[in-house]
Amino acid sequence: MKNQITTKRMKWIALGTALAGGTAFAQMPQQPEQPAQPQQPPQTQPAQPAQPQEAQPMEMEPAQPATPEVTDQQLEQAVTAYISVSEIQTRVQEQLAGVDDQAVIEEAVTQARTDMIEAVQEAGMAPAQYEEVMNVVTQDETVRNRFLEMLQEQQAGG
Repeated sequence: MKNQITTKRMKWIALGTALAGGTAFAQMPQQPEQPAQPQQPPQTQPAQPAQPQEAQPMEMEPAQPATPEVTDQQLEQAVTAYISVSEIQTRVQEQLAGVDDQAVIEEAVTQARTDMIEAVQEAGMAPAQYEEVMNVVTQDETVRNRFLEMLQEQQAGG
């Protein structure tokens, strides 16, 4: 049942993020990404002689930042906000179906953006916090699965 988050839903997510001024949803993958295959260096040039160690300062690669911890409460708030944002997106898309007047479109988008920010705040989150949680949802499969489970529960009335 988790796969009921369809491509259409993902497009809504991207629209909502664009309306809200963020980027988190636009990058949310439908399926977990396959790990990248290591690339082999091209073997077209002969190896260059190594320079002496003292000529090359020793640099440590920076550690990858850890994924921020997302609490169940934050995830529940994000799910509530997500549902509201999705409803706003649906409403706006229906309003704008067949509309060509740029002024009407801009007004509807501006109002939708305001409504989405209010929906996020009513869910108990600041827009920046919502964006951060949704970034984690897009990047961490475990968190994404928890999010989808909570989303299904809320949509089922649970």
